[in-house]
Amino acid sequence: RGSVGELSSEGEDVPEEELELRPIDPVFQKRVKERLVHERGFFLQTTVYVGVFTVLLGFNLLFHLYPARTIGDLVNLAPMIDMASRRVFHTLALAHLSRELVLGDGFSRLAK
Repeated sequence: RGSVGELSSEGEDVPEEELELRPIDPVFQKRVKERLVHERGFFLQTTVYVGVFTVLLGFNLLFHLYPARTIGDLVNLAPMIDMASRRVFHTLALAHLSRELVLGDGFSRLAK
């Protein structure tokens, strides 16, 4: 007997009575369903989708409600830190040079 839709060995179609679906044993169906759920990856679970959706919605609300002026400050944070470190360097250099000019106590490394 051929499978569904195949021609029989004589070359004629299989009668429709033989094409009807046979019922599957409920115990077998339950075991197959449990096995499929067990083998399914974690990323296909509903709880993962709900969690990711909640996190995305939270980020969306946070960035929508967060003031835009503060975002500009955060974007320019690295250059601001760099400028502050340069400012400290320039202040220390100015103090050192002014000490050398005012005191002139022989510890100067500059040639006069």
